[in-house]
Amino acid sequence: MFIIAEGVVEVSINVSVQEENGETKSSSNIVATLSDGDYFGEMALLCGENRTANITAKTDVVLYEINRETIRAFMKQYPDFARQLSVAIVERNSKNEIAKTEAIDELNKKEDEISEFMKAFKTFLVND
Repeated sequence: MFIIAEGVVEVSINVSVQEENGETKSSSNIVATLSDGDYFGEMALLCGENRTANITAKTDVVLYEINRETIRAFMKQYPDFARQLSVAIVERNSKNEIAKTEAIDELNKKEDEISEFMKAFKTFLVND
């Protein structure tokens, strides 16, 4: 887990959609901008999950890394923090899932529009 001491980062998620022809279309969507005092990487640290997002520095960034032992000791000393962090994780997961769904819908919409144009082009070429 990392805490941003200084700087700005963007959080993005990648989504992929498999088309009817077997090709895969991918998109990277920014879901948040984090800055001084914000944190990321908590899901991987606390839940053992694979990374679900990418972090890109938009400015020079100073980070503090919190390891598993440190967070365990902190949670033992401040049990309410575990609940607050759990709430934040659930909220981020929900937000990410909504963003993924919207990005997939957008990719599908674009593919549908491309298909419609391709049909129109084929009709145009045949009638010429």
